[in-house]
Amino acid sequence: MSTTALPFPTTSVAAPVVFSASGRFVFLDGLRGLAALGVCCYHIERYAPYQESVAAVTPDSLTWVVRHSWCGVQVFFVISGFVIAYCLRNAVVNRQYLGEFLTRRTIRLTPPYFAMVLAGLLVALLPPLVGLPSGCDNPVTVGQVVSHLFYLHKIFGYESLSAGFWTLCIEMQFYALFAVLVGISQWIACRSGTRETMPAWSLLLVFMPTGLASLFWWSLDTTFDSWVIHFWCLFVCGALAWWVADRKLPAWWLGAYLGAMALRLTFAWTNELFAATLAGTMVLAASQLGGMSTWLSAPWLQHLGRISYSLYLVHFPISHIVLNLGHRWTGDATVPGIFWMLLSVALSLILAEAFFRLVESPCVKWSARYKGVSAPRPVMAASPQPA
Repeated sequence: MSTTALPFPTTSVAAPVVFSASGRFVFLDGLRGLAALGVCCYHIERYAPYQESVAAVTPDSLTWVVRHSWCGVQVFFVISGFVIAYCLRNAVVNRQYLGEFLTRRTIRLTPPYFAMVLAGLLVALLPPLVGLPSGCDNPVTVGQVVSHLFYLHKIFGYESLSAGFWTLCIEMQFYALFAVLVGISQWIACRSGTRETMPAWSLLLVFMPTGLASLFWWSLDTTFDSWVIHFWCLFVCGALAWWVADRKLPAWWLGAYLGAMALRLTFAWTNELFAATLAGTMVLAASQLGGMSTWLSAPWLQHLGRISYSLYLVHFPISHIVLNLGHRWTGDATVPGIFWMLLSVALSLILAEAFFRLVESPCVKWSARYKGVSAPRPVMAASPQPA
């Protein structure tokens, strides 16, 4: 992509109102909050030493929901596709803009992530000194730690220092690949002589084939699961949802893509793809029925959505300590086990609130300073990922 400005206008036709008065995607914030809470509960239940004794007295339906709540990760990916497509809605993607965009995303996500890499390292190394299990199944290595700093541990096959870190590797790949493909779409449009920044036909030409290749090939091959192409179909689903909400595409394009996802489910069912298909369908419904600014608008859900990245990061270290200390003190007893699990959820939420205020929120403000001149209008405070 050339650094020379492309002959595109820097304004676009006004999109339909999909925000609240505060300029947020209310429905996405609520959905993200539920997904983050689900992932938190899943990890706490999964890694609890008294998992089975608690499950024996828990309603089967509740146990089933908690044990499948890891599918919240796939919901995150759909939401990320929507939000990043929105963020780039007016961008002229050249090398300068690409650098600015990736700098903003790195500043937004990396300092909180680095803080939790350190926390994960401490939880791996210190508990064994007092007779508690390590946070890692295997001894920590220098290569493992260094690869975490560059979001490469999944690619190099290292164990994550904290549950969920693998998704951040995928997210960082997604940001780069999505922006590059938008730039390619614009280059194709420019070569055709169009004056529109991102005509629908050029977006479809680039994103539909890659999304379908991921859906019917890359997502079926586990050798690709360290790379964004394995999950690319989920991000494309979210991006199509934004382009439909933005009236760049008619709704039937997303409907057709969701139909392809449903077709894939008929011969290769996965709970992850089902969760993503359901999320995409809900986002489509919200954008078409006016629910994007009203659905899931309960204040507690909205706040949970705002701190979802912090919750995603902090819940494993604190819950690992609480669950294993509790097990040392009360053993496999059922009622104390329920107490320790609920306490883990509560402390995760409290720590996430503090982490959001002290670490994540300053990073959001810091990243906003790097909005370059190639981004024609500021990005609203509309739910940056998590992840």
